[in-house]
Amino acid sequence: MVSAIYQRLGTAVTFASAGDVVFSAASVAFANGRKSAQCDRGATPQSQDYAWRAKCALQATPVLGETIDFYMATSDGTIIDGTTTAGDAAFTDVDALPNMIYIGSLYVDTTTTASIQASGVFSMNERYGVLVMWNATAAETLSATAGDHSFIVRPMYPEGQ
Repeated sequence: MVSAIYQRLGTAVTFASAGDVVFSAASVAFANGRKSAQCDRGATPQSQDYAWRAKCALQATPVLGETIDFYMATSDGTIIDGTTTAGDAAFTDVDALPNMIYIGSLYVDTTTTASIQASGVFSMNERYGVLVMWNATAAETLSATAGDHSFIVRPMYPEGQ
């Protein structure tokens, strides 16, 4: 008989310019976005729940409360949410974002160009996913340094004890 259910975190997958999944977020202008290469979770049963952690930095003096938003365009291997395509590239179709899974946002919490970071949890049921980032700031471009930007996901597995 199970007396408690714990969460075990699986192996992290990094979306970054030199990550497990290519995602080049450097120098993304305000009111623009970026999408990653396609992540393949594998054919075997996978976790539905994922912990995420993200960081970004801005080039100019940011405004408190503005956001950088993250979405997952899931796919069955044929149809990708938001009628987007796989592949690390610019993303400009803000109208497609509501057709994707909203993951979370980085809220600007400093008026310096220091890195902003946040974390959370999201669910995903399809085998494939394309990370989409939207720079929702009013006038700030993301830092030109590739290492300033990353998005990490870790599967969360329920484990009975």
